[in-house]
Order: sequence, then C-alpha cells, then structure tokens
Amino acid sequence: MFAPPTMETTVEPKDASRRHDLHAALSELAAQDPLINLRLDEESGELSVSLYGEVQKEVIRDTLLGEYHIEVSFGETVTIHRERPAGPARAGAIIGRDGNPHMATLELLVEPGEDEVRVAVPVEHIPMYVYKTAAAFQEAMRRYVRDAFARGGPHGWDVVGARVTVTKCGYTSPESSAGDFRRLVPELLTRALAEAGTVVCEPVHRFAIEGPAGALTATLGALPRFAAVPEPPVLDGARFTVGGLIPAARITALERALPGLTHGEGTVETGYDGYRPVAARTHQR
Repeated sequence: MFAPPTMETTVEPKDASRRHDLHAALSELAAQDPLINLRLDEESGELSVSLYGEVQKEVIRDTLLGEYHIEVSFGETVTIHRERPAGPARAGAIIGRDGNPHMATLELLVEPGEDEVRVAVPVEHIPMYVYKTAAAFQEAMRRYVRDAFARGGPHGWDVVGARVTVTKCGYTSPESSAGDFRRLVPELLTRALAEAGTVVCEPVHRFAIEGPAGALTATLGALPRFAAVPEPPVLDGARFTVGGLIPAARITALERALPGLTHGEGTVETGYDGYRPVAARTHQR
C-alpha cells in the first residue's frame, strides 16, 4: 500500500499532433507503475498526472523521451485536495416527472462517513432483467458513484468520505436500461452535494525536525510561516527534536528554509498523515 500522491501537474506534447500518442504512453506507464496516476479531463482533453514530488516529474519526462520519443512540457504543480460532504442530503428523480429525461426512478441519500454504497430498496424495485442479481445492481451503483465522485464535487476535487444509500428505485420494463441509471446517478449526486455542501481538505504530513539546541527558538518561531503545527519540543543535550503536522504544499519551503534556521545543522523527515480541512472553505480546482 502506498500513500496517495499529493501533487498534480498537466502534461502537454510539444508536438500537438502527438497528443494521442502521449495519452497512450502515459496510460501504459500508469498500468506498469502504481506510483503514476493519470487523469483525462473529458471536457478539455487535458492530461494530468499525480506526483509524489518534483523528481518524479523529471523521471516521467525522461521516460517519455527515451522510450516513446515524445517531448513534453509540464504545467504548474498544484496540491491535490479532496472534498467531503458537510452534511446529509437527498436527491431523487421519478420517471416522467419534473423533466426527468431518463427511464429510471432513483433517490440517493448522501452522508458523511466511510466510502460506501448501500442499496436499501426491495429487490422487486430493481430492474433484474438488466442487472440479473441484486448484488450486480449494487456493484453497478458503486461504479456509477465512484465515477461520478472522480469527476469532482462543487469545488472540482474528487469526493471522498461519503456514504451513499439508494433509498428509492423504479423502472419501466422493457424501456429502462442500465444507461438510464448510469446517467442519472451523477445528476443526483451533483444535486445532493450542492445541497449538503462540501468541506475542502488538503493533504498534511507529519514532520520531525532535529537540530542544534541553540536554533530551537528560531525554528519554532518560523514554523507558523509554513502553516506547521508543532508539538512540544524535546531537548537532548546539545540537540533538539520537534515534531508536528504541516500541509504537504509547504514542505519544500520548510526544507529550503531549514539550513538558515539551524546554521546548516538541521534535518527534517516527513511522512503522509492524511487529509485535513483547509482554513479557507472555498478552494477551487
């Protein structure tokens, strides 16, 4: 198991005619390497890769040039955020009512919680001629929800920490199809998340700084500049150690500043700790 990548950048071929080749090459690299995540914006056609650090960007550039003979340029590296529902909300649609263009009746309850999709309707309300079994219908709902959340919430980031329950379901035989349910799910989720609102979260890392005791005051005084939240420091003779949490986006700045704060004698280690709400509630992708 790997910690999720916390950065993302767009990738463009320097030769625009090779966009299809670039997509194929990146897809192949992503299939071979679990540390490479590829995202295609279906509306703009823009390609993005998730990163663990700037060094990985250079590795991808060199691999694309050396193995696929594709020269690329990268966009600005941004921190990957996530969205979580701020509260519960329902959204539903009934066949033939209120402009519902789909031959499917469905109601979804979205709540904060563990990522989960549940079906709470009688089996006779499920179009079994389409899905064959209740388990197959539930698995299809999981896939539809996962795909919809991957398109982004109200602020454009992937939605996580959401429990979705199918509370109503209906169909008209034989007109209703799997496509009707697949297209309706993202519409209902968009409505539910708009009503509930979402909390934008950023990745944070746990850090541990070690340095000379004489540099402790300067180091502690500087940590707020990097939005770091320190724990009580520990003094051991002529050395100090201080740990805490820091946004992933500020790690590089801290690493650059540390030599000046510790007279070149300080070290820092960091590791992914999870996602926390950002202070600003609106952080658009």
